[in-house]
Amino acid sequence: MEKIINYALAFLFVGVPTFWILMSALGTRSTSSAILWCSPFLAALLAMNYRYHLHLILIGIVLPFGVPGLSPGRAIPFWAIVPFVVFIGHIARVCLDHKGLRNTDTFIDRVLWVCGLASVLWMIIDRPGMGSLGASTGGAWEAAMGLSAIAAYWGIRSLREVQFNWKHITIFIVCVTITISVWMMIKQISYGMISGIFRESGWWLYGLLLGIIIKVSKRKTILWNLSLYAVCIVLLSNALISGYRSRILFGPLMLGAAFWTGGMRKQMIVALCIFTVVILCMANSAIYQDAPLRAQRVLSVVRLDQRATPHKIYGLGEMGPRSPWRMRVWCIAVKQIRKKPLLGHGYGFDSVTLLADVGSAPTVHELITRGVSTVGQFHNIALNLMYFWGIPIGLAFCMAWAWAFWRLISLASMAEGWFGAFLVGVSVYSVAASGQALMNGGGGEYVLLCTVMGILQAVAPKALSRMDAGSTCSEDEHGYPQSDDTVPKDNLVG
Repeated sequence: MEKIINYALAFLFVGVPTFWILMSALGTRSTSSAILWCSPFLAALLAMNYRYHLHLILIGIVLPFGVPGLSPGRAIPFWAIVPFVVFIGHIARVCLDHKGLRNTDTFIDRVLWVCGLASVLWMIIDRPGMGSLGASTGGAWEAAMGLSAIAAYWGIRSLREVQFNWKHITIFIVCVTITISVWMMIKQISYGMISGIFRESGWWLYGLLLGIIIKVSKRKTILWNLSLYAVCIVLLSNALISGYRSRILFGPLMLGAAFWTGGMRKQMIVALCIFTVVILCMANSAIYQDAPLRAQRVLSVVRLDQRATPHKIYGLGEMGPRSPWRMRVWCIAVKQIRKKPLLGHGYGFDSVTLLADVGSAPTVHELITRGVSTVGQFHNIALNLMYFWGIPIGLAFCMAWAWAFWRLISLASMAEGWFGAFLVGVSVYSVAASGQALMNGGGGEYVLLCTVMGILQAVAPKALSRMDAGSTCSEDEHGYPQSDDTVPKDNLVG
């Protein structure tokens, strides 16, 4: 009976709306192509057991793949599709009267409920379309990401009734991220071999490795110190040669989060001071001229003599004295938000007006600036949400994220063993995801932030209650969190 209900709900809540979105909102003209596009997604959905949906969410984040995009040149990532799978599991458990624990944070729940309501209402009031496929209106991509974020948070949150084996999950994700990192190194060997892995898969890999060393390996031996600082050196080196200037902040902040949650505050200060001195010396000495262009691009942030920096290493979207593009886009966002500060502009926009606006742009820089400003993609998650929903709801989401991040760091600091290692990985990833959202935030970053908040609400409601009571979080010899409550064997997941 449970499988039958899952099948029925999958077709009702995913199949029909997905088909409608493809045919109407996104502008797919062929019925057969829409059905074929839905089929693999529905097949995967029906094959999945909801007890393994957390594994599926984590795999979706670290895998740099997606399904072929409906929009030319834009693939749909797995982490934007998987939340719908998880949300269906939530609906099924509600219908089957499977009640989860109630120890979730009510402030985060209320804010995300309001954000979800705002997204749905704007999609009803001003329905977006896929302008790149000929629709008269655009904004369907950001609207779809809004729906995915809603499904991600509430679907993952509903997994709080499941008891997970954190040892198996952590080791599994480490193996997946190592495989993906090696694959990306081989794929990019001709143009910056290891710079490309400083993304989602690399962020998880560094975080989980640091978590295992800090939380699982208790022996402070020479080998322990060598392992810890070897991972730190690789992380910071990878940040420097990534080619993205913001990574000069991501790297030390990720490392600081790991040390902080491990109670290694003095080591954190020493490591950050050493890193600061090293990059200042590299950026302002002869080493800078001999460094690869990707490293020069990152080090130029702290270089005192900008005149000696080649102009070609500055990217279009980077901050800096010779490329203030982001600052200009942010100023445009502030002006747009002031026009409708309370309710926002919604997702939809007129495609004809956009094409006319960008078509009259005198330069490529101006074309891109006009394009991202019209569609509400200001490369900053806070500005994007205030533009879509208005200042009150946008600020409420930022406050909820800040509170959730603090709760996550506090819980990771108290947790031990494999559970603690997993939370350190989530914390390190959250630092990088937050920086990415503030510097390049779009609909995808919104989905990932909601995913992290859903994980926080789902993985350890009992641990959160212990944290409020002032005790620590521990686990048994099998990797399951210790609890006085009885958990059904069917809900134990490895």
